[in-house]
Order: sequence, then structure tokens, then C-alpha cells
Amino acid sequence: MTTEADARIVIDQLLKEAGWTITNKAQVSTEEPAADGRADYLLKDTRTRPLAVIEAKRFSIDPYSAKKQARAYAESLAASFVILSNGQEHYFWDYADGDARPVMGLPTQTDLQGRFSFDSNDGNPLTTDILAGQTAATAATRVLTPESSPATRGVRSTSRMSSPSTAAT
Repeated sequence: MTTEADARIVIDQLLKEAGWTITNKAQVSTEEPAADGRADYLLKDTRTRPLAVIEAKRFSIDPYSAKKQARAYAESLAASFVILSNGQEHYFWDYADGDARPVMGLPTQTDLQGRFSFDSNDGNPLTTDILAGQTAATAATRVLTPESSPATRGVRSTSRMSSPSTAAT
């Protein structure tokens, strides 16, 4: 019979593969005191602010079942996101926008910080342009390509060139 500790061994490895230094408490703290208990993991940004709570469950338990518990922890720790995992199945949840969604692995610190900046739209014109016509969750979950890198996202061209097919009309 497996335990939650067995799942945490796998989660630790997945965090390492995602670039987290799990021994650096400025990035990842474990057993973080929270409302009515302790969060299994608290992932932090580069300024040590809370980003996400990870709630771990043993392999035999559907991690989705821990939503209520994990949300209480995230809210009490001021973390914007929840990750539910049993080491084999993972869910990512921006609890301010929709339901938990299955994901293939664990996010990097950069991924979470990027999602946080989308969700923290403070009227910045570039951020507003990025989100135009999209929900924050849709924009935050798209894969960055060179065309949508942080340096080029939301940049509008100031000159409009007509294509050869429309120039002749």
C-alpha cells in the first residue's frame, strides 16, 4: 500500500524537473502552516511571494477530491493557484477563474509568475492588449511561442501595409 509520502517523492522529482530547487525555502516550502492545517507545498515567486499551493494525495486517491482543502490553504496563504497531485495525476486551478484542469506535469516558476501577471491585470496597456477578447485563464494557459514571447506580446504595429491582393482593389 502506498502512502502520501510515496507520492511526495514523485512530486519532489517533478518539481526538480520543472526547475524548482526544493531545498531552497525561498522557492518551495513544505508543511506550510495554513488555515485548518498545513499546505503540503507552497511555491513562491522570485521575490518569495506565494504563488501556488500543492496538495499531495496518495497514488490511490483522486487528487481532484482535495479541492476544498487546498483552496482554504491557498486563500489563507495568499497564493493565487492550486495544484492537486497524487504524483501521477495533476490538476492546475486558478480558483478565481473556473475549475481545476488536468495538466501533464508541474509548472515552472516562470510559468506561474506569467500566469500571475495575467491574473493581476492592473490596467497596464500591454496586459490589456494581451487579454483582449480572452479570459485570463485562456491567455495564461497558451504556450509561449517566439511570436508571443514576453518581449513581443501585446506590441502593436504602428504601420499597416496592405497586401498585394488588397492594394489593387
